[in-house]
Amino acid sequence: MFDYRIVKVLEVGQNGGEWLKFADVDGDGQKEIVWRQSGGMFDSDAYKTSGHGYITDENQYLLQLTCMKQDGRILWQRGKPWTQERPYNTHGGNQMTAIRDINGDGRLELVYIFRGELHMLDAATGAHLRSIPLITDAISIIGFQGLGAAGCNIILKSIGTSPYGYGRPLLAYDADLNLLWQDTTGGNGHALVFRDVDGDGKDEILEGYRLIDDDGRVLWSHEWPSHADHIAVQDLDGDGVEEVVYCTDNEDFIIVNGRGEMLLHRTDFPHPQTTSIGRFVAGEPGYQIFMNNRATHGGAVMMDCHGRTLWDFPCNGYSETLPNPEPGGLDLILHKPGPGRLPAAIETALVQRAAELGYEGLPIQGNAGFEPFILDGEGRVLYTFPFLEASLDVTRWGIDPRLKMDHGAGFGLTIDDVDGDGVDEFVFANRWKAWFLKR
Repeated sequence: MFDYRIVKVLEVGQNGGEWLKFADVDGDGQKEIVWRQSGGMFDSDAYKTSGHGYITDENQYLLQLTCMKQDGRILWQRGKPWTQERPYNTHGGNQMTAIRDINGDGRLELVYIFRGELHMLDAATGAHLRSIPLITDAISIIGFQGLGAAGCNIILKSIGTSPYGYGRPLLAYDADLNLLWQDTTGGNGHALVFRDVDGDGKDEILEGYRLIDDDGRVLWSHEWPSHADHIAVQDLDGDGVEEVVYCTDNEDFIIVNGRGEMLLHRTDFPHPQTTSIGRFVAGEPGYQIFMNNRATHGGAVMMDCHGRTLWDFPCNGYSETLPNPEPGGLDLILHKPGPGRLPAAIETALVQRAAELGYEGLPIQGNAGFEPFILDGEGRVLYTFPFLEASLDVTRWGIDPRLKMDHGAGFGLTIDDVDGDGVDEFVFANRWKAWFLKR
């Protein structure tokens, strides 16, 4: 049923990394690749002064942005790449760079956060357009709030340790980087979602356990003892009204309606952290929810549109929906396993559960591979992506191999229609190469 083949391997010298973005920056009809190397959210002095050794002195100021053609020709570059064999520390930097026509001039701009400043570049040339200082260096998400014909606002958020509290502040800027409003006391967590909930043509913001209008007014909010790890919005049951799904920083799994009214509150999971939503299961109404517990806490669960468990999947890691392009076809799940990250007792329990369910070779234990695989709505493994090459042996520098993605030494995966033929490619990348796979 599946056969993904490598159609191209791109050598990028030392300019690559796990996080990359595709965009047609110069308007020639072909998407270019934009890479970022940095410490990500660990750049912040809030992490540096925590005493946990998140980031070393020498790479706190690492920043390299490279825009290149798909054949490797570099269009522009800001900063210099990391040249040492020893990996650099990095975490959570995949949303600290964003590309969009922000000012409506028909050209793409690139905005990025680094060390307490927001910068805007001409995406085609890398030319500096403007920069502004931020109220903290702990900002780690850039989002765009659609305003209809008026364009968009730039929304910034902290998703971790910050002088204003965990997951704060929330900041709004116009296309010229003028501050519109800021909230330093409300909100929390890791998630930032935009949706036109009230149908006025302008996006509202879902952040923490609250809904915020386009002008910064809080429309509704919930007080909750833990922060919001994940937010998803979908009309789950097909009644024409969207629901909001929350995973929290403890055992709570929550669904509310668009007015913020509680529909479901479950507390029987170890630690819900992300969801993938789609039409996965034949015969089930509406959309189903595939929920991943935190990779250090447990496996995954498939739920129906009301949040009732259909089946469990005994493999930790994180997932995303693979939409079926055919009308009426069932969606699939891409699962990225996290072998070796579980405490011994939980790992043993999942291995036993996998045997009970008839699974063979699920990558749960520490000696298993990290290759992602595709599941269907019944929990069957349809395809496992091939081994590409050995990742950097980070144990040479005393680094836990389970955390190699936090040290620029793992493989990132980006799914995008990079050649414009209407079919997505799966692009695996590390600091030196990108592998393009196509079905």
